[in-house]
Amino acid sequence: MICGHKEYWPQFPGLKEALIENARHFKRYVGNNPIELVVYDIEMIDTVEDAFAAGQYFKAQQVDLLFVYLPSYVASGRFAQGALQAGCPIVLASLQENVKFDKINTVSTMTGNGSPCQMPEAYSALMRMGKPAAGILFGQLFNDVRVQREIYEWCAVANALRAYKGAIFGHLGHSYDGMYDMNFDPTAITGAFGIHVKMLEMCEFVSYVEKAGPDEITAKVEKIQSTFDFLEASYAPEANYASKYTDCE
Repeated sequence: MICGHKEYWPQFPGLKEALIENARHFKRYVGNNPIELVVYDIEMIDTVEDAFAAGQYFKAQQVDLLFVYLPSYVASGRFAQGALQAGCPIVLASLQENVKFDKINTVSTMTGNGSPCQMPEAYSALMRMGKPAAGILFGQLFNDVRVQREIYEWCAVANALRAYKGAIFGHLGHSYDGMYDMNFDPTAITGAFGIHVKMLEMCEFVSYVEKAGPDEITAKVEKIQSTFDFLEASYAPEANYASKYTDCE
């Protein structure tokens, strides 16, 4: 959801178009990932009414994660209603172009390059409404590997949330009671992910294993391989992610 501050449009001719172009770069970065990208018909949301309608649309589409893109300052009252309507985790995002301050001669030019000032207000507003943002994404519009990596990671989160919907996890045994930080709470897992946690007894588990036919096992292995990413032995982000990101330009 791309959001803007409508009071700027009559003050700074061409600013709305510049911010939309800025947002299109972000949209391409997101779309480069293996996800289903859901986009609202109105490209720039700048009224309460449009925000509310967009939120209802995203909810109807059952989106798993909503990027609220704020290319420049925008009052939180212009978009918060729509973000809440979507009913899913929210990531606040904004990307800024490198600027040479000695070359900036108008407020509209500076604003069109992007701004960080909207992010604290947006986060605070959502937090006060009981729906804190799941994350904040801010960085350079071009050639920012960190930003593209974080977009990839959030897209992976969205895919994981989609895969979890309606899932049933079997839990066998119990957590080690000497480490309180590892205590297992199935209700919290259901509340966070919508997953049903089934408590398994060993005899029930054996029964499932013995009844599973070759075709069922093959189908399940294929589903696991298509759903999850399998990392190499090294889990260092710089070792595994760097090759995935290239700038869209």
